[in-house]
Amino acid sequence: LPLRERVPLPGAHSPVAGITEWRGQSLPVFDLVELRDGQSSARKDAQLVVVRPAESQPPFGLLVDALGDIPTIARDKVLPVPFIGSGVAAYVDGLLAPPATAGPEAAPVLLLGIDKLLAKLNSAADVDAVA
Repeated sequence: LPLRERVPLPGAHSPVAGITEWRGQSLPVFDLVELRDGQSSARKDAQLVVVRPAESQPPFGLLVDALGDIPTIARDKVLPVPFIGSGVAAYVDGLLAPPATAGPEAAPVLLLGIDKLLAKLNSAADVDAVA
């Protein structure tokens, strides 16, 4: 979704980007670029991805710098992650190789583990609550 309006939260620390309204409810927004790089995404064309993890967990938004197609992926096409480093790689559950027709510049698609991402976002919120 295009990010229409985001209200910053005073005193919130990274990667909290603020809140926005989605389907009549307040939706917390986290900056995935900031989580990855440690610096906020100042792009005006940033996209909002709404994540609905489970019925027991409220939805949240991820601010991303670019968003391509979201394909349906067969489980047997998911490749293991060869190396987990810092940044967003710590939240990757697998890789999807680009199709052979994509060309040499095509990068693999990173499949984020929502449970890993939620754990990081919750720990950041806990730090904010203590500070």
